[in-house]
Amino acid sequence: MLNILRSIPWAFRITLHTAPIPFLAAVCTTLLLTFMPSAQVVLVNAAVGSVASGDTATSLTWAAIIGLLVAAYLLVQRASMSLFTMTKARVNAAAHQKLNTTLARVNPGVMSEPEMQKHLRAARESLTKQEIPTQANSVVTLCAAVAMVLLLCATIAGTSLPAAFFVAGCMVPLSAAMVLLAKRDYHIYGQVYEDRREEAYFLDALTHPSTAREIATLGAGGFFADGVARARDRATGREYNLEAVRGTVVGFAGLICSVLLMGALYCLISSGASAGEIAGALVGTLTCIAATQDVGYAFGQVSNGAMSIAQYRAFVDNPRYVLASETTHHNPPATGDSPRELTVRNLSVTYPGADAPTLHHVNLHIQRGQMVALVGASGAGKTTLVRGILGLTPTTAGSVLFGDAPTEPLSMQQVFKHTTLLSQEYGRYELTVRENLLLGTHTQSQEPPNDQRLWDTLSKARAAEFVRVLPAGLDTQLGEQWGGSGYRAGNGSGSHWRA
Repeated sequence: MLNILRSIPWAFRITLHTAPIPFLAAVCTTLLLTFMPSAQVVLVNAAVGSVASGDTATSLTWAAIIGLLVAAYLLVQRASMSLFTMTKARVNAAAHQKLNTTLARVNPGVMSEPEMQKHLRAARESLTKQEIPTQANSVVTLCAAVAMVLLLCATIAGTSLPAAFFVAGCMVPLSAAMVLLAKRDYHIYGQVYEDRREEAYFLDALTHPSTAREIATLGAGGFFADGVARARDRATGREYNLEAVRGTVVGFAGLICSVLLMGALYCLISSGASAGEIAGALVGTLTCIAATQDVGYAFGQVSNGAMSIAQYRAFVDNPRYVLASETTHHNPPATGDSPRELTVRNLSVTYPGADAPTLHHVNLHIQRGQMVALVGASGAGKTTLVRGILGLTPTTAGSVLFGDAPTEPLSMQQVFKHTTLLSQEYGRYELTVRENLLLGTHTQSQEPPNDQRLWDTLSKARAAEFVRVLPAGLDTQLGEQWGGSGYRAGNGSGSHWRA
């Protein structure tokens, strides 16, 4: 319940910020729909009373008004659904954009943390379920459904108070069932998501050109096909069991509602009211039963949405996962446009839980343009030293200086302005040559380097001649997914890409 209460203000803020007009219009149409069933009960009561009294003209008038009300209800309902769909589309786009923006600012130092990866997967999963963009809609639907039930019960109470209580009681079983199912569903859907992720991994390996060729030469296609089948069967089995339990629980709740409905009908018929009053109350009762189902399902959606929002916010609103804004560093030390030397003084690193430091009082001095090789056995601390210099691994002692300025007060962005990292396990980005060269070199407020600088860079990396013979030079699309050239079988190498 606490998650639900926390999720509602957040959902309304993002919805009103992203899609204020369609959402407010949807709220208005939903409010209008809330009052229509009660009005229908009153009109049916009046129409049946006119028929019973033999007033044909008045009866026809009431019948025409009821017909117009039903037509208006259908039109307003369709408009409300369309407006909610428009709202959902905009909020969905905004939620994806916020996740992408957060990913673009992720602190490299925490990228490999298991907890961070877990939160990231959960955030992506929460968007896949489409419950975040509908949370505000679901809350409005829930409130409207409850209001509709209460209004109908108030109308029915004029004929039979016990019947009104029976009808109102129909809200409880289905709502309780949906809340119980929501928690179970969320746990199982998390497992289904992992199964589908595993299925996608094996399937991508089978279909992506580079891995597919290697798998074919190894004769390992059957292994990967079996992996796809196993993951898919697990996911399907979980979904089947989920629906079986859902059907049983909802069916039991429906049985309780049926007993309450029979009690309401008995109270109405034995109330001694006029035919018109009973007819109107019967219409109200049947309409109210449908509305109580809406309450149950809407409550289940709100409960699921609250858990999705909690998962989503655990990633996008976690300050540990994103780089701090440079504006928070009010007085960073002056490092110059391009420091001419890097100094490491007595740098030590001890990993949590380790008995001894991985690095102990390391000293290093590198001049600009100087090439330095770190040589040592596996586990000697070469990678740890590089990560410590860049600030990707916390140090326990010592300092790193750009020129004469220590790097400790600098933000991660300021450190990366003067450093870069090309690891052994480098990424291959299927972009154009130009886009690959420009990665991380400029922002929207800066002009990108001109072509001459790009060619100079390629020359220094001894890749200029290779790029010159590509079909579109700097604008050649690389990779296999988008029909690019330059790195298909027998054409190009990993060293060229890394250059």
